[in-house]
Amino acid sequence: MAAKVQEEEHRRRTRFLLLFSASTSLILFGIGIKVLLNDMVGYGLALVGAGTVTVFALVQYHLLKQRMLFENITIFAMSVLVLMLVSTGGEDGTAALWSYIYPLLVTYVAGLRKGVLYCSLMYFAVLAIMLKPEIFGLLSPYSSDFKLRYLLSYLFTTLFSFVIESSRQASANELLRLGKEMETASRLDVLTGLANRRHMQSLLDEAEYDFGRSRTDYAVLMVDIDHFKRVNDRFGHSAGDAALQSVSAVFEHGLRQTDTASRWGGEEFLVLLRGASASDAPQIAERIRKATELLAIPCLADLAADKAEGRADVSTLHLTVSVGVALRKHAESLADTLLKADNCLYEAKRSGRNQVCPASPY
Repeated sequence: MAAKVQEEEHRRRTRFLLLFSASTSLILFGIGIKVLLNDMVGYGLALVGAGTVTVFALVQYHLLKQRMLFENITIFAMSVLVLMLVSTGGEDGTAALWSYIYPLLVTYVAGLRKGVLYCSLMYFAVLAIMLKPEIFGLLSPYSSDFKLRYLLSYLFTTLFSFVIESSRQASANELLRLGKEMETASRLDVLTGLANRRHMQSLLDEAEYDFGRSRTDYAVLMVDIDHFKRVNDRFGHSAGDAALQSVSAVFEHGLRQTDTASRWGGEEFLVLLRGASASDAPQIAERIRKATELLAIPCLADLAADKAEGRADVSTLHLTVSVGVALRKHAESLADTLLKADNCLYEAKRSGRNQVCPASPY
């Protein structure tokens, strides 16, 4: 989800940049030709040249999709246009007013950091042209009052653009953060932190695809906490939650990096063992069983008799698990493999619990 939001933002900026670049090239050519007709050869050639560069940027983007180069060329062309407008003054000295859009556009197109750099350079360039035009061989078309008001208002517009873009980016980042949290929440079980059933189903589908394409073996473990109802009845639901979390911690430390454990439902867990061989899976299952047997969970007794007598004894909860093991076979489906693991789990429970039961023939 977060990746989709970022991708959509990228596409939106690119579409805007394409539209703006095409518009800028037309304006550059239009003003450049007009200036050339007025015998201002230097300015005219600079504007037409910037327009040509902008067209080149559009063509290279459509051919090569180099967005960064496209962005930099477009901003360069826009900068040339603004500087020409400010330096010439235009008709009645109003050309400089078009420069107010520069900070807003640049901070949006280039982002906050690069926008600060570009806008700062532009402001000092405009400042130099306004205050010292003779250095550049220009005649100042502006009055002293206009220069002061323009420079102050342009500075305010630039700062305001930074504030707007900073606020927009902060909002976008917050949306991305919330999106990532929602994406994580959609994949994980809240209580145990393991993959939830929905996410495990997608991982099983991936494993099934790999199995069909490259015959990459996998196995599943169906794990169930023994006598879990007694835990809830004897110690309360908070102890039941602690039991689920403790077994989840066993998975975290007892599985390989390529393995994934999920809370399949209630006190039942499903473990996906990617690349597991016929001998690997039972060994991993036995390691999980032994580690669970060693758990000692302190909890508070919650018997009705204890409450009636005003007692609340601290007890230690010991757990065991039963495990069914099934390896994916070529002549069966994923559903068949899960059913085999489930049948083996019930066989382990019928045989006395606290044991591993592989499918036979395995």
